[in-house]
Amino acid sequence: MQTCDDSCVAGTCVIPAEACNGADDDCDSRSDEGFPCEAGSTSPCTATCGSTGTRTCATDCSLGTCTPPAEVCGNAADDDCDSRVDEDCMAMCTGTCPGAVSVAAPGGRRTIAVSGSSMYTGTGACAGATGPEAVLTFTLSSASDVFITTHGSNIDTVLYVRSCTCSGVQIGCNDDSDALPTSVLQLDDLSGGTYTVFADTKAAMSVSLQIDLHISPNDTPGDRCGHPLPFHLTTPVMGNTCMLDSDTNGACPGEYVASLDGPDRIYYFVVTGAPHTVTLDTCTGCSTYDTALDLRRVCTSAGSTERVACDDDQCRSACSAIMRPIQSRLSSSLAPGLYYVFVDGYGTSCGDFTLTAP
Repeated sequence: MQTCDDSCVAGTCVIPAEACNGADDDCDSRSDEGFPCEAGSTSPCTATCGSTGTRTCATDCSLGTCTPPAEVCGNAADDDCDSRVDEDCMAMCTGTCPGAVSVAAPGGRRTIAVSGSSMYTGTGACAGATGPEAVLTFTLSSASDVFITTHGSNIDTVLYVRSCTCSGVQIGCNDDSDALPTSVLQLDDLSGGTYTVFADTKAAMSVSLQIDLHISPNDTPGDRCGHPLPFHLTTPVMGNTCMLDSDTNGACPGEYVASLDGPDRIYYFVVTGAPHTVTLDTCTGCSTYDTALDLRRVCTSAGSTERVACDDDQCRSACSAIMRPIQSRLSSSLAPGLYYVFVDGYGTSCGDFTLTAP
């Protein structure tokens, strides 16, 4: 565009202002400057889950939303912001660590002999263990809660999990838990895929490691064996079962004939030192409904060989309005090791409870 001066002689060409059109209107070798972005261009951005995504500039030069990237297999991160980690990556995992013990859901207890020195090492707090390790592997078909512990081993351990196989990304690590030198890993809502567990020792030795690995659908903490809650024998715990699933996790088949199908909450505890008698009850504290107690060596096993004791209606709670005994108490001589106790309910009853070891 040209303009005339006062004598009507054509002047110089006046450069137009920059417009939002993806072109260099004002001849400064830049496009759409002065606007939030260049129409049609893309740029990196931070997605809601922290990964690096892509943003496309709209035709009106306004910034679009940040589109997350595709999921990256094996990096133990939620890349695509769908609240899952490494989903649909099972096909990417081929092979297993040599000698790894395969564990299928719902899991259970394994005792594995190890000797010599370390073949693998973890990172962070799990680095530097030079002793032999037990290696396990499991595959999840869908997101699950996974509970892993070496609490049944009288050995100082570290416990870590890698995605896929031996050299996968470390997704969890623990060295010492519950004021003990043994370890616990609680992996909640773990995405479908294959994982490798390493139970490592601190120095060269020949020893047997006891490893509990329990797998269950993602649920409320304490509702299933994939997420039992810690119980320290010196400290009573209070809880409520009414928001939990009604099931028979803690029923005593053959003894109460499925009458204990109310919701149950699951705890684990460790007996240390010499064998001694442990008493558990819902009488000492304030429990408001008809409870039952089921004591097991292995959380996922209800068989008679793994059930230590089961009780219903041995005592009254001080706060109960019912005069007959509806609370539970059991006593057993327990060897050092890991145990699970289910606070169950008669019929479909549920409510507040206090679990103690008086």
